[in-house]
Amino acid sequence: MKSTPDKIALLWDIDGTLLDTRGMAAKQLVLSIKEVAGIECSISPGQYSGFTDYEIVLDLLQNSGRAPEIKTAEGILAHYGLKLLDQLLENPPQLLAEIEKVFEEIANFPHIKHFIGTGNSNLGAQAKITASGLHKYFATNSFFISGPTKVSRDSVIQSAVESIDMPTLLIGDSDRDILSAQTNKLKVLAVATGHHDIEELRRLNPDYLLGSDWSAQEFLEIISLFAKNAEL
Repeated sequence: MKSTPDKIALLWDIDGTLLDTRGMAAKQLVLSIKEVAGIECSISPGQYSGFTDYEIVLDLLQNSGRAPEIKTAEGILAHYGLKLLDQLLENPPQLLAEIEKVFEEIANFPHIKHFIGTGNSNLGAQAKITASGLHKYFATNSFFISGPTKVSRDSVIQSAVESIDMPTLLIGDSDRDILSAQTNKLKVLAVATGHHDIEELRRLNPDYLLGSDWSAQEFLEIISLFAKNAEL
């Protein structure tokens, strides 16, 4: 029996894990809700950490007194995703910690495959990954995103588990990332680069944990340990 699997998968969250749009995404979502639905609203930093785009829009619709209809949410998120790409191309997201160095190093190891497991809607996820320059590391069929039939984060991660046929490590920054991984029986690496500090994440017992200023060496050591411990 081999000591490590032929391939392993890294299932990445986006916001707070890979990158920070520095408020641009929330700002555009509020503008899109106003333009498409005629609703004035606001989103404070960290208010919806770990929530999917659909959950956020449906909640804002309900809070405004509007019916939280999926069709309305779809229209808002389509408008948002298209506008967001232009905004982020002008103001690229900030890559967190040593993400860029990690991807450059992992590119030398073809047995490690990258996937996105995110609460972002399709166009929102594509805009962020494209504008950040990380798109070259992800295949076109490697995105697991929220949608009309996958509104919750758990359903997004479940779809990834059902599709990825190799040992998978979920990497995320929120309490919901950890809980979704545990619900779907995935190992999880929690990183304190988002709106949750390391002690808050630690209390949820992730399999692996890194602080807000983790180094590429620390990250790669965890990936190596996961690969060695992964079941064939």
